[in-house]
Parts: sequence; structure tokens; C-alpha cells
Amino acid sequence: MAGLKPLVVVIEDDHSAATALELTLRDWGADVQRFAKRDALVAINDANADRVIAVIADFDPGAGAYGASFSKRMRRRAPNARILVLSGMFTPRAAKAAAEAGYDFLPKPAAAEAITHWLDTARSSRRNLA
Repeated sequence: MAGLKPLVVVIEDDHSAATALELTLRDWGADVQRFAKRDALVAINDANADRVIAVIADFDPGAGAYGASFSKRMRRRAPNARILVLSGMFTPRAAKAAAEAGYDFLPKPAAAEAITHWLDTARSSRRNLA
């Protein structure tokens, strides 16, 4: 696994938002696995799970599943991954759900600098776990 880039999983159903986020993540130096809907996470296999340093999930990725609760399944597959929930909601519901689940939260649209700062923290905390 040496020499592999860190892997970030993105769950975002808005194509434009997902593309912008993916560009930011790749510029930062990550490999990205991007999914529009939560069901695609079955594609994350055990080999990739060890590389996942972060999951960035839209609070409402469609099909009635919320990113904060859905990300619990991802946490079981990649227990050392940091989780960031993004939301464009104008109510505090998404931020509250993320906090209650122990995840980080940023409102949409999140600035690239905020995302990369969060990633730097995620990578640093992952090193501290090793």
C-alpha cells in the first residue's frame, strides 16, 4: 500500500457540487471514489477500506437516506476514516444530526480552503492512529 494516495469517498447526488468537490480533493492529492447515491458504497471493498481517510457525505444524498446516519455503515467499513457532512439546508437539522453522530459539518457551498483544511486535519489524525 506504500505510495498510494489517500482515498476519499464522496457521496453527493448533485453533479456540479460533486465535480467541484472531486477537483478540490484531487488537487489536494487524494484519490476519489464518488457516488451519487448511498447504495453505491457496496463498491468499497476491504482492500480500499484501509486507504479511506475520509468520507464526505451530502446530508441528503437522495432516496430518503441522510448522510449522517448513512455514514455509520461506512464507519464500520473504514473505522479510522473521518466523516464530514455537508448540507445546504437553512435549518440547523443537518448540523445537529452530524454533531450527534460525532461527525464534522460544513454548510454548502463549502469553500475549497475549508475542505482542504479539514482534510489536512483528517490526514493528521489518521497518522496519529497508526
